[in-house]
Amino acid sequence: MIQIKENLPENIQEGFDYWKLLPRHDGKGGINGERSDSDLANYRRALRDLCLGLAGHDNLHEAPFSFLALEEEHVIDAVLKGAGGRVKGGLKPHLASSLQSWVRALRRDLQPLLKLEEHRPKTWRELHEPGASPLPAFLHSEWPEAVAEQFAHLELAYGDKAYFGQGWRLFKRRKLRPRTLQGYRHGLNRLLEFCVKEQGRQDVTLIDLVDLDLLEQFAHWYLQRKKKGGYSMVRQVCFSVAGVARYLEIMGELKSGFEPFSKHPEAPWIRMYQLGVEVERVNHKKAVKLQDVPALTPQQMHEVARHAKIHVPRNRRGNAYVNQTYTRRRTAMFFALAPFMPIRLENWTMMCWGKHLYKNDRGRWCVRFEPEETKNGERRKVPRAYELELPNAATEWIEWWRSQLTDYIGADFEEQCPWVLPSRGRTTGLKGPVKWKRCLNAVFYRGIFSTCLEVRGHRYRTHVVRHDVATHIITRENATMRDIQQAATLLGDLPETVSRSYYKPKEQELLDKGYFSEFGDPAAAD
Repeated sequence: MIQIKENLPENIQEGFDYWKLLPRHDGKGGINGERSDSDLANYRRALRDLCLGLAGHDNLHEAPFSFLALEEEHVIDAVLKGAGGRVKGGLKPHLASSLQSWVRALRRDLQPLLKLEEHRPKTWRELHEPGASPLPAFLHSEWPEAVAEQFAHLELAYGDKAYFGQGWRLFKRRKLRPRTLQGYRHGLNRLLEFCVKEQGRQDVTLIDLVDLDLLEQFAHWYLQRKKKGGYSMVRQVCFSVAGVARYLEIMGELKSGFEPFSKHPEAPWIRMYQLGVEVERVNHKKAVKLQDVPALTPQQMHEVARHAKIHVPRNRRGNAYVNQTYTRRRTAMFFALAPFMPIRLENWTMMCWGKHLYKNDRGRWCVRFEPEETKNGERRKVPRAYELELPNAATEWIEWWRSQLTDYIGADFEEQCPWVLPSRGRTTGLKGPVKWKRCLNAVFYRGIFSTCLEVRGHRYRTHVVRHDVATHIITRENATMRDIQQAATLLGDLPETVSRSYYKPKEQELLDKGYFSEFGDPAAAD
């Protein structure tokens, strides 16, 4: 029986020294350290190539021993990558085969160490910071009847383009997306929970909710109940009630004395907006803002994609479940396609085969979303669809993903599950039939968060992709209007908006190196 050393190796060199003390497995007797010099050099070479592939250097003293604890496929790929960059003229098949054999033998002999807690890959639950405490659900069926009826009319007035009831001319000026109305419902749900369960009121109507004192009481109650976080929800509630206040003003019930879309600071809806923003600004000091999330270049996004493609998360016993593997590979698809189509989270989860992602007549993969399906397209004066032809680099990833869905679902996966990046679950318990459905936004985001945290060491968000891609294009040296137009096309936005948000040139330096340089230097002429 192999004795496990008490002081575990910290780097690969220490692990290699320990391996030389272990008995040989080739039946020749003795220990590994008694092998020939050429044999030991071969094993050392395999480890140095592993370091080259993963860390960019071949110093075994600086490479952590945990490199060998990664999934075998990932270790082999890293060894071949390191050797390929080292050997001039390309890696020969026989050398590639030998390197794989050597590194597999090392992993086999060191397996008692690699399975220890200190050297296994971390699970996403260990990497993920403890979140806010969850709260029990308050169902929409528990709403007071009067509020439910009024809110149904609000959804009709704000959302239906064919609405011609009271105030239709004003509602036509400010139609809301289904996503926005869903946010209103979500925000009012928590406020009504406070009114019904905490205050014991069953006769609540919408006009009763338009009350700043009530919102302040709710904020105090909710934040105490939540214990950690919850400030964004308070803001959402305030924004939802502001939308309700505008609706009641148009319907003639509020009678605040202000025009329904007035931006006067004393207008009830503006005061509610300000209250929501203030609560979050004062209390949510630990919020991670957009600029605080480290940026990823398109090349770094693809590195994360390649890592996620082959390195799946493990549980504490070192096993990878099917759901974990599928979720990680779905996240790999996000990081692979994000530089080519930086769309919003909602668009990623709603994307369907044939409708949003399809092949055109020339055999090129294209992505398309209708104006009402995108935020920017809908807000334009002239609605415009988001439509792009994707490059060949994206085609490779799409074909790989289609092969994955074929393995998971079957050759007819488009008929069984129309979504490009679906969620894999079960209808009943752990052993029930698998059910494929649209992925929840929160679940999709969690996969991105945990993957980037594991690979890059920091969190990431889907919306940051838009910021990173646009910044990468526009802040390049000698950026021109062509670059601004490229960024606008990728984001589905107007060039003017993109230029105002991202193009921050050094104005004097541009003049000095541009137009002013045409006049020469008078001192030099003298």
